[in-house]
Amino acid sequence: MEELLSNKAVLKYETHSTEYGFLTILQNQNGVVPIDNINIGNNTIISLKIYKESNTIKDKVIYVILDSNGTIFDILEDKERILGHPKFFKTVDDEPWVLITILPNEKEIPLPLFNRDRLEVPKGKREFVGKFIGNINNMALLYSKDWFDNERPDKLRTITFKDGVIKSDKNVKIQPPIGNKVYVNGDNIHLLKKERDHVIHRMLDTKGEVLQERKISCEIQGITEVCNLDFNNNSYFVFYKGNQMFHCTISKDGEVEVKELFAIDFDFYNLEVEEKISHNTLLFRFTFEKGNGWFVVRGDNLIQCFISNKSNSYIDRVSNQRIDLPYENLILRGINKSVENGYCINFYRQTEYPLKSDVTVIINIKL
Repeated sequence: MEELLSNKAVLKYETHSTEYGFLTILQNQNGVVPIDNINIGNNTIISLKIYKESNTIKDKVIYVILDSNGTIFDILEDKERILGHPKFFKTVDDEPWVLITILPNEKEIPLPLFNRDRLEVPKGKREFVGKFIGNINNMALLYSKDWFDNERPDKLRTITFKDGVIKSDKNVKIQPPIGNKVYVNGDNIHLLKKERDHVIHRMLDTKGEVLQERKISCEIQGITEVCNLDFNNNSYFVFYKGNQMFHCTISKDGEVEVKELFAIDFDFYNLEVEEKISHNTLLFRFTFEKGNGWFVVRGDNLIQCFISNKSNSYIDRVSNQRIDLPYENLILRGINKSVENGYCINFYRQTEYPLKSDVTVIINIKL
């Protein structure tokens, strides 16, 4: 395989210190849009698409590596003919890998971001539409659920490594119910499924076998996202109902305690847990009718809650701190941990066809 090309000249970039953290601006006259992002050590890696010039045959995919102060260490250009969007995952040793679908066979292959020259081209397979969820032993785990098919089972993908190369790559069908929230705890995978008047909590091994299961009476509405799942200790998750966001604690004996975190003026549309940024501190993002935002929960306490105020600003409901971004019509694309108790957010500028976003904005915040 061909090594990635270091090419800082492909972007114009600058970083500024602000009251809330560090602001980095990436620009390319042909258009640049963030695709995916991941935390590796104390750095963030963001994949971006640079749109093709009129005399080229394809868009470019690049990877920007920066620290929590917004310092860009390198920009790497992928030489593969990539179709679609690359997806990040990492090994238990914190080595970044990427799933890419390449031309001409249109098969998805896993490749390391670094040291590709030691590998032969791996055998491709059908694209796995799922998300990296963590590592168990020498495995990288991805999980897929089909929101548009009420009968198709959830799937677990296990990529096993040995001596830095892939030893096996398997897909496992998960027994119903489908549409589970997933959480990796130690050597096991926990699933949470919300039903009308109860939730189902299961613990699986990496082969998809159910090791333990319980049903807990708990009337929860709206989208649910897991903070922690455990059969021997408390379990925690966050959910919304209408315009209210809640934190829920389930004891090992099945007792349920619900606490309101905050409320806004409009109903929530969606909720996603992004990442654990310290031992008991988690980062979430949400959307609502008039905008979007993110919040940080430590235990069952709200630490930060930034809500979009206008097309280029966010206000923290906890401290009233304001984040003013340098452009209007920015779309929040991705969030990830940067360092312990720190996180990185990337945005791109929304444009109308045939115009393409010519700027990506990155902010780094520390608690």
